[in-house]
Amino acid sequence: MSRLNFDEVVDVLSLKSGRAIFRSILNDAKTVKEVQEDLEESEVSLKYRESVYKALERLVSAGLVKKMRDGRTVKYKSRYSGISADFVEENLGLSETER
Repeated sequence: MSRLNFDEVVDVLSLKSGRAIFRSILNDAKTVKEVQEDLEESEVSLKYRESVYKALERLVSAGLVKKMRDGRTVKYKSRYSGISADFVEENLGLSETER
């Protein structure tokens, strides 16, 4: 896997919604609708499914999330079980998820 861009990762996770979505798909692959339902149960709520989709695609673009197809269904899952950031050295510590 290629090296992740520090600024892009920090940017996408700086939003409360981005972090909530990342936590939602940490252990299970989920559809956009399932993620939106998770958010509705939490303190973070994105009103429109399109907003959840765009946030998920930003996480995919940053390299934190993988997009998987199962027939006509698209699911998203975290690539990492943990992330730490060193803002002085601008390095990311990434813990791989089990596949």
